[in-house]
Amino acid sequence: MVIETIDQGNGTIVLSFNGRCDFKSRHAYQVALDQAFQKNPKLVIMDFAHVSYIDSAGLGLLSISHKKFSEQAM
Repeated sequence: MVIETIDQGNGTIVLSFNGRCDFKSRHAYQVALDQAFQKNPKLVIMDFAHVSYIDSAGLGLLSISHKKFSEQAM
């Protein structure tokens, strides 16, 4: 999986995913999310337009990510 992080400079970060989002790619996914989280963004956009496959591990990471960013927003 290739993950491009785009900081739009207005508190918005776009994470653009390309490839497979599965158990093997979980580390790259987690690193990208942790780096985005450290920037304390107001909004995180996760672009999965170019993801060809996502398994239960990928869905689990997506759920955890949503919870983490939602808690930060409080």
